[in-house]
Formats: sequence, structure tokens, C-alpha cells
Amino acid sequence: MILRTLASLVLLALLGLNALLPSQPATERGPENRVRQDVETALVLGESLPPFELRDLEGRPFTRDDLAGQRVLLTFERSIDWCPFTKARLVGLRDAFAGTPDLRIVWVMSDAQIDARARIFVAELGLADRILFLADPKSSLIRELGLLKADPELIEVGVPHPTTLLLDRKGSIRFLDVRENFHYWLDPRALADGLAHIE
Repeated sequence: MILRTLASLVLLALLGLNALLPSQPATERGPENRVRQDVETALVLGESLPPFELRDLEGRPFTRDDLAGQRVLLTFERSIDWCPFTKARLVGLRDAFAGTPDLRIVWVMSDAQIDARARIFVAELGLADRILFLADPKSSLIRELGLLKADPELIEVGVPHPTTLLLDRKGSIRFLDVRENFHYWLDPRALADGLAHIE
């Protein structure tokens, strides 16, 4: 417990320092309530995801059918190794939906972005207790959905544009947010509003 608290404090301190960097105004960083669709994708509200097979952190297969009958918060994200904004969003989602046990939170990343440091971060904060982490082999689902970041820097190979979906129990997409700029992310309160309309 002490280790988790310490890791959370270090993360918050790093985010505070990052907000002071001159590369972008601090007002353009952090959560926002505005829902975005900055990038054209293959995702359509009211439709289901195509069949897929991803892998959990132990290498076990996970398919679309494994989501059936559940309300699902599904995110496609960058890296929890080197991106402090993604780390902040991850911790924020866990905390915001701690009291919503019937919501399945699924976090998808390119398999190229899941390394030892990412696994340590997940373990130190106990994130896997609430969130299911999945690897997308060769970013195949990310590509199929039109989420792949074009012209990535070397460190970003295989990463998607940050994307958030809410799926109903039938697997239909009921909420969609796709962002080009990862410096600001969807406030969990906006997701809570969307979730309130899903049985």
C-alpha cells in the first residue's frame, strides 16, 4: 500500500513538472469534457466492433465474445511506459470508476508498447485489479479500426490515436471519442454521463 501511494505521488509530481515545460501552454494539457472525433476512423456509433483476438498480459487470447453481456469502457492508448499523459489518464479512470463494479474497463495497447517498465507500473499501482490490459499483436486491430498514428516517431511505432468507447451489453458502440492530440484527454465525468444512458 505504501509503495502504491509513493508511486502515485511520484506520478503526480512528474505530471506537475511536465505541465511547466514550455513546449505547449499548460492550459492545453489535462482532462476536458468536450467529446472529440478528431480522426476519421472505421468506428460507427450503434455498430459492433469487428471480430478480434488480442492477448492479455500473460499471453492468453481475448476475443470480442469475451465482452458479451457486459457494459464496457474500452480504450485504445499509447504507452504507459514513456507517456505521462497516458499514465495520468489510466490512474484517473481507475479512480473515477472504482465504485462502478459492473463496468468492465479494458485498456488496449500495441504489443510493441508493453515492456517490462509498463508491467512494473501496472503492478506497483495495482492497476490490473480493476483494469484489463490487452496487447494488440502488430497493432492489427488498431489498424483495422483506422486508429493507427500516421508518421509516428520511433518511440510511437504501433500506437493508436487515443480512443475511448462505451459498449452496451450487446456490444454496440454507444459512445465514441477519438483524439489527435494526446496532451488532453476525456474527463471521466463525461464518460460517467454517457454510461448513465447504457443499461
